[in-house]
Amino acid sequence: MLKKLGIALVIAVGLWLAVLGVGGIVARDYVKQRLETRVGDSFHGEATVRRIELAFVRGHVELDGLSVKRSEALGSLTVEVDALRCEQWPLGLGLVEHGCQELDLEGIRLEVSSLALVQWKKPKRRPIHADQVVIRNATITFAAGALVPGLDAIEIVIEHAEAGPTTFKSPLSWLFAVESLDMTVKLPAGIVLHLDYANGQLAARGTLLGSRPITLPIVLPVASAATDAHDELRALVTFGRDIATRLIERRVESLFGRVL
Repeated sequence: MLKKLGIALVIAVGLWLAVLGVGGIVARDYVKQRLETRVGDSFHGEATVRRIELAFVRGHVELDGLSVKRSEALGSLTVEVDALRCEQWPLGLGLVEHGCQELDLEGIRLEVSSLALVQWKKPKRRPIHADQVVIRNATITFAAGALVPGLDAIEIVIEHAEAGPTTFKSPLSWLFAVESLDMTVKLPAGIVLHLDYANGQLAARGTLLGSRPITLPIVLPVASAATDAHDELRALVTFGRDIATRLIERRVESLFGRVL
């Protein structure tokens, strides 16, 4: 009896793995279309994917050439990702998940021409969630006037970043849960800042700050306080201004001493 049950179990497992293997091929177009819809809804734009690979047995989804575009009278937003890998539970258990255990993104280009265009629209589906986010080689460009009227374009280059649990209300939602960060900020008038963040400490150096890093303890803004993408970006802009002010104050103190 036990032998028969063992044989039946082996057959059942074999059939399940075969179904998952074939299903990964058959369902490719369906999942591609569904993913394009979900990502498009998350960013309130049109999303396309060049290639997708489903590995239900091993538990991951890989895709190349993800592109999201949004264009309105107020401006435009473009997101491009060279490669994306979403880790899920293996043996088909990932089919019941609603996100990723780890979301790995490589080669990101985000361009925003106006902060006003990210005004919230209620999404048709839940935003994508990831328990862990890893980002490599990303460039974020805010066009002239996108953040502050009259301010020239700002470019942020991220070499490597890791973040904890993130729900993508906006392309920058991961910043609320960032755990480590290595990035360079290129500001108007040729000002360049290099920032390293880990363990609640930010180290900054560059054009206005000098070659010796200035270290600050920082507390990240709370993601739950932002109800939508627009709130998130405004919170990040305010947070960035506060950090910039503190860095300049520390630089002035180091040059001239504390003014009492």
